[in-house]
Amino acid sequence: MMISALWVTAKRQLVVVVHHLVVDGVSWRILLEDLNIAWAQHHGGQPVALPASGTSFARWSGLLADYARTAAVVGQVEAWRGVVAVPPALAAADPQCDTYKTAGRLSVSLDVETTRQVLSVVPAAFHAGVQDILLIAFGLACNEFLADHSGPVGIDVEGHGRHEEIFSDVDLSRTVGWFTTKFPVALSVGAVPWARVIAGDSVLGSAVKDLKEQLRALPDGLTYGLARYVNPDVDLAGCDPVIGFNYLGRLGGGGSFDQLWGVSPDSAAVAVAAGLIPMRLAHTLELNAGTVDTGSGQQLQANWAWAPSVLDGVAVGRLAQLWFEALAGMCDHVRAGGGGLTPSDVAPARLSQSQIDDLDRRYRVADILPLTPLQQGLLFHTTVAEGSDGHLEDLYSVQLDIALAGDVDSRRLSDAVHTVIARHPNLAARFCDQFDHPVQVIAADPEIMWQHVSLDADTDAGVDKQVERLCVAERAAVCDLSGPPVFRAVLAQACDDRYRFIITGHHILMDGWSMPIVLQEIFAVYFGQSLPPPVSYRRFVAWLAEQDHDAAQAVWRKVLNGFEAPTLVGSAGRTALGPRAVETMQVSAETTQAITTLARCRHTTVSTVLQAAWAQILMGLTGQRDVAFGTVVSGRPTDLPGAEQIVGLMINTVPVRATVDADTTVADLLDQLQSTHNDTLDHQHLALADIHRAAGHDQLFDTLFVYENYPLDPDALTAAAGELRVTGFSGREYNHYPLTIAVAPGPQLDIRIEYDTTQFDTTRIIALTGRFRKQLDAITADPGQRLAAMDLLDEDEYAQLDVWGHRSVLGSSVVGGVSIPGLFARWVSVSPGVVALRCGGRSWSYREVDEASNRLAHVLVGYGVGPGDRVGLLLPRCAQAVVAILAVLKTGAGYVPVDPVVPDARLEFVLADAAVSVVVTCGGLADRVAGCAVVVDVDDPVVADQPVSAVGVGPVADDIAYVIYTSGTTGVPKGVAVTHRSLTQLIASLDVGLPCPGVWALGYSLAFDASVWQMWGALLCGGRLVVVPEQVAASPSELHALLVAEGVDVLFQTPSAVGALSPVGLESMALLVGAEACPAELVDRWAPGRVMLNAYGPTETTILGAISAPLTPGCGGVVPIGAPVPGAALFVVDAWLRPVPVGVVGELYVAGSGVAVGYVGRSSLTASRFVACPFGGVGQRMYRTGDLVRWNQQGQLEYVGRADEQVKVRGYRIELGGGRGCVGRRGRCWSGCGGGA
Repeated sequence: MMISALWVTAKRQLVVVVHHLVVDGVSWRILLEDLNIAWAQHHGGQPVALPASGTSFARWSGLLADYARTAAVVGQVEAWRGVVAVPPALAAADPQCDTYKTAGRLSVSLDVETTRQVLSVVPAAFHAGVQDILLIAFGLACNEFLADHSGPVGIDVEGHGRHEEIFSDVDLSRTVGWFTTKFPVALSVGAVPWARVIAGDSVLGSAVKDLKEQLRALPDGLTYGLARYVNPDVDLAGCDPVIGFNYLGRLGGGGSFDQLWGVSPDSAAVAVAAGLIPMRLAHTLELNAGTVDTGSGQQLQANWAWAPSVLDGVAVGRLAQLWFEALAGMCDHVRAGGGGLTPSDVAPARLSQSQIDDLDRRYRVADILPLTPLQQGLLFHTTVAEGSDGHLEDLYSVQLDIALAGDVDSRRLSDAVHTVIARHPNLAARFCDQFDHPVQVIAADPEIMWQHVSLDADTDAGVDKQVERLCVAERAAVCDLSGPPVFRAVLAQACDDRYRFIITGHHILMDGWSMPIVLQEIFAVYFGQSLPPPVSYRRFVAWLAEQDHDAAQAVWRKVLNGFEAPTLVGSAGRTALGPRAVETMQVSAETTQAITTLARCRHTTVSTVLQAAWAQILMGLTGQRDVAFGTVVSGRPTDLPGAEQIVGLMINTVPVRATVDADTTVADLLDQLQSTHNDTLDHQHLALADIHRAAGHDQLFDTLFVYENYPLDPDALTAAAGELRVTGFSGREYNHYPLTIAVAPGPQLDIRIEYDTTQFDTTRIIALTGRFRKQLDAITADPGQRLAAMDLLDEDEYAQLDVWGHRSVLGSSVVGGVSIPGLFARWVSVSPGVVALRCGGRSWSYREVDEASNRLAHVLVGYGVGPGDRVGLLLPRCAQAVVAILAVLKTGAGYVPVDPVVPDARLEFVLADAAVSVVVTCGGLADRVAGCAVVVDVDDPVVADQPVSAVGVGPVADDIAYVIYTSGTTGVPKGVAVTHRSLTQLIASLDVGLPCPGVWALGYSLAFDASVWQMWGALLCGGRLVVVPEQVAASPSELHALLVAEGVDVLFQTPSAVGALSPVGLESMALLVGAEACPAELVDRWAPGRVMLNAYGPTETTILGAISAPLTPGCGGVVPIGAPVPGAALFVVDAWLRPVPVGVVGELYVAGSGVAVGYVGRSSLTASRFVACPFGGVGQRMYRTGDLVRWNQQGQLEYVGRADEQVKVRGYRIELGGGRGCVGRRGRCWSGCGGGA
């Protein structure tokens, strides 16, 4: 038997003796309660029915056995090893003579008043438990007692062991058993003068805080016994401390007035007597303490036991006295204002004791919390905003303006505000960023910023204007986070029964979910209603710190895997924030109902449907098929008890990603968004900066979507009382994103678009509201429809783009047409003696060029060259090269230029790929083509002997004039074939304000199509062409001198080449730049006083597809590439060939007369790049440029980048695949990579 009971008749006492194996101190209280219940039921004639006992001891034991093998226990082993290794402070008891029967014993009691303070006042002051205070005093006493012992004092401590929080569905409140845990602690007190302990001064206070932190740093005491005795895989051997400490709590001192049975004051003596058995002592010194009830109050009773072979009664008596002195000193210290927080109290904030003490001196601290990630972001943005314009400073303020009618008791309302702040003191937090990690300080007596002001209803300004000024001032007052609390309330009285109640706070304090709670509580207190206990903001901050950061990052990394480019609709590269404005729209009741129905049918939410619509709009605005935007989540986890009633900043911004292809339907997109939401739901607490890191991006989006499912019913605030009514209600809350979509639910959805006025104008935002409305109608019409089939534009937008893009040219019939030699011949007949060509100081007239080309043409015809043939041209940039090109064209053949600097392999490939039968070259280069084709040397005397008359054959307008080879993605160059008509129509119709006839410089390689415009822009318009020798072109100073000397008045060059020139002395020269992006700085330098144009066009569109209007200096930003040239039609479309709105990036397609024939010998490649034009008639084609552009508001195109891997280097189009192909063929290269900037 484990229990024995004895009734003592003389004393009318029941003696119950139970073996410690089945009972502990808590169990005794349960047994006493049950005894009283049973006795009362028995005497009342009722059957004895005791309350349920809860979780059985057997089940608890089984749970602990499993728990002992978990990481939560095993992970603490090393910490316990460090404690176990502490050397004993006393000699061990002799098991032969030191038994419980022979042990020395002493029982002493602390006075009632000191006991009261030790049990309540002192623990509260130090934010500690009673056992902590008793154990700390015991450690101080032992340290003084063991003066010769250096180092920590090891103490064996007992705990209650009822850790219900470890498991769910466990209730040990009425379970009887031996739950007690035993674990070692090691206290390092150091040199603390005992006189300072007795005096209770600051030295004692510091020691108490330090020892408290030592105790808090230990693992949970339960894990020690589980690791040492229950887990067989853990070796935690060692000697237990020889000093024991056990606080039993309240033992009682007689029955209370409503109890028939109570614990006798003699019970401790009986317990001691029961323990007088010859079993060896567990400790050399042992203290068992508890509180007993006496007639004058509770007293702390200390029962000491010791091994007589080691200690005597005098020594232990001194130790007992030291313990009581330490407790009394702590009481004196607290009475003098001592106590305070320690680092473990403010965790998860990471502060040292000195930092905490410094804050306490400044604010009288009640608590210190770390900032949540979003709070840290707001603190940073607010710090950046300090000293800026007011629109930025108050960007992070949250404000409500409530109009009240009736009799308002100002004092009552003020008291209500004070009460709510006291319930949620974090609303009055102070923010400190002077430490490594910023913190928010909760003061013990929070300061309330309250005003009661009177408005003058008779002033010219009017009440509303006065209120607006007041609101502005209140917002400005909460911008300084280093000053007073940033939560403020104002009651402004307009007249006897008209008031404005204005609440303002910095966003760092609370979110949109919190404001309704605050308002409801204020009015509830005002009307005398009771409120439930508040839920502390600390609970959320602590929960946040406990989350698995790495697991959350892994989930977001998976969600954002493959996301390549951020979704940005604001001004590129702009970081400064501008003033805010708002546009609103209301969704019709029919569409609202359709959205609700669609959400229900797809098992998703209205918010998700709206997000799908916004994702579609972003795809239209950016031209991206993989987009992201931010959304605000409440941050109130379902597994956090009371989360819905917490007041504070709990929201978080997380990304929403939407990816579509040509087959994605509305239903597919909704399912995708809902699935991603489900996957990330448990990880929405992760800071956006950490999500950025997981995704590998500095930024993911610049738009925010907010579904405000925390609507506030203003009428409900005052519904409980008839004397007060809410007559008006308005709120103000912004963020730093340039564009925010906020939706409020209701029978008709209210949509609010907040935007940065420096990045978006009103016209664009109004268009956006219309696009949103159209998108909502479209996605609710048919969940099965493909997103690619939806229109992005309205009729007016289509019409505008048709005008800007010259779509009308596609309906024009092509008539007539002339060849290049035919157009040149007109100038020969009109101006035969005018200088046509200059090179190396020599001049050729139009007649001389004509005759020289005729002579060479006769030689070519003699070799069988005629229409449809292709003639290679391997010549440096020189006068003979210009003559040779004209000669080839006169035969009806097309010329294929090859730059002499290319390697032999490239030369041989081009000649073979173009099926060249004849190559025109000069003596020094002839050997390179020997054997490849018939070689014609321009310096051969045979040429000079030919007649100057025209050859008998000639080209027609649709014959191929030239084939120019560009780079290829596979490393294989491709030849672009262009007709005479395409070139002559461009030259004849282009009127952009250039000198005509003009003096042009030929400075490009003949293998670059820009040279075609340089040559024929001069020679087909009666102008003069100045050939720039190779060595001159390589020297900016020599080139400048030549341009001045030759009077060149039209220069077409790359921006990089022009950048090396000085405009001085060239004031009369018109400048055309192209083939590279033109920086605004170049325009500022060259545009003043001259015509400067920016030209754009791939080889496949006959040199030019677009050209800008004359550029003006000082415009900044992106230099436009212009509007379509005559005969060209431009279309900026998305991946599904839908025209995109103005300002939206899309891929440029070029149609019209300038579109080339295609790629020589590459029908499949031609078909993939020269595609059917859906915007023109049957048989019309357009060229897919691969360039990303957008229309600006002036109808000019702006170049953004490439959709493929192509870059331009000094004007030459290079595809990185071609570079890799060449590198990869080098024998010792494993792989190749390329990049352009």
